[in-house]
Amino acid sequence: MNRRAALQTMGIGIVAATAGCVANGRVAVDESTSIRVEPTKGWWLELPDVKGDGALSYTVRANQQFDVYYFQSEQSLTHYKNYLYKDDDSTMPDGHKDFSQAAIPDGDSGKFEVEVPEDGGRKSIDTEGSHYFVVDHSNYGRGVRVESSQDQLDAFVDLKLYENTSII
Repeated sequence: MNRRAALQTMGIGIVAATAGCVANGRVAVDESTSIRVEPTKGWWLELPDVKGDGALSYTVRANQQFDVYYFQSEQSLTHYKNYLYKDDDSTMPDGHKDFSQAAIPDGDSGKFEVEVPEDGGRKSIDTEGSHYFVVDHSNYGRGVRVESSQDQLDAFVDLKLYENTSII
């Protein structure tokens, strides 16, 4: 009987440990920082490869409107940079539809905010290679109009990228 109980306990422990790896994953990026973005410019963060299986959550808050883009390839980021620095609007990728958002007013604080996912959890991503998180303070894409004479964007970014570490 002791052997059976020991095997059951060991089996439950292995299942629980594996479930923790699958459910939680490893935090690959934990970025909480204040940023400044000049008018007509953007700020971006290169995110590491999660080998096609990860999750992302972020909140960005600022005192004025802005956009957030999530690009899943270096090519998309290059098109974004070409728009900003070479006035080339021939190719303007929208970014991933679940993560690219325009900031909306937060009624309680009077600030503008984007939170993905809205429930404060995390949202799965399926990408390989480098991918990019962008806070935009330009006239790129979504319709937030920015004049070169506007104030810089002072924002706070809280971003977490999870990588699935399961061996199964």
